[in-house]
Amino acid sequence: MLGLTVVAAPTDSEARWLFTSLQQAFLWLRSGRPGRLPPPVDGFYENLMPSERWMLDEVLASAVVGSPESVRRELDAFVARTHADDSGWSPRRSSTRPRVCVRSRSRPPCAGTACLGALGSSRGS
Repeated sequence: MLGLTVVAAPTDSEARWLFTSLQQAFLWLRSGRPGRLPPPVDGFYENLMPSERWMLDEVLASAVVGSPESVRRELDAFVARTHADDSGWSPRRSSTRPRVCVRSRSRPPCAGTACLGALGSSRGS
């Protein structure tokens, strides 16, 4: 079973902004201060010390962050790189369509587990 973190938003820059929540959470966890998922922060990654950036780059190396087009491209690259052939992209095993929650500053988080059906799949589904 393969897994990876995906953060998708209408634009690459908005997805990177949302991703700062996860970056903060990992940094806090690794420094012995676990807690709830913090809100996104403008310029978070850019203001880190080099050692903190290195740690996040290592821990989150497989994360896919971007717009629907970027996420689709990265998921296809992940499948090609790993030769993954399982169709279990979503909780409903009958679906082969990747599903990921898309959240924006102006839209509340998705209810439930998955909701990227709008991205579709470049593999013909």
